[in-house]
Amino acid sequence: MSADQLADFSQLVLDRVSNFHYENVVKSVTTAGFVEEHDVCCDFDDGAALRMRVCVVADVVDGRITSVREYADSRAARKLLEALA
Repeated sequence: MSADQLADFSQLVLDRVSNFHYENVVKSVTTAGFVEEHDVCCDFDDGAALRMRVCVVADVVDGRITSVREYADSRAARKLLEALA
């Protein structure tokens, strides 16, 4: 996703869920950038809640993030994907 697409996607998520936040953030610096693990948490209109572990791997060059790869359990994300449809 481009930065604009990511901003649009993030806004869509915030429009469809409540109490969106990260918990249990662990960040490690690597020779190429950093790795961050965190729990994505939010609530849905039907009272259900999401807690999904995510891993972000980022490359940093000259102090700027040049590449981001994000990994998550798509099965855990099912309800979020349904809310976004």
